[in-house]
Amino acid sequence: MTSTDKAVTRVTRAEYSVLYPAPRQIVVSIGPGDVLRFREKGRREEWAVGIGEAFRLCVRRRAGV
Repeated sequence: MTSTDKAVTRVTRAEYSVLYPAPRQIVVSIGPGDVLRFREKGRREEWAVGIGEAFRLCVRRRAGV
């Protein structure tokens, strides 16, 4: 496994209309400090969430809580 000492960035295959009606691909990064960062491709504003918080959200959704 590779640790998160350096950021790893990928672009989604599909496009999503999250912020605006026109769909765009989402750029996702896993970075130092175990942080997930999201932004729309072609835009600068980004949103970050800790991996622990994201994992907790996924587990709670799966459990139906």
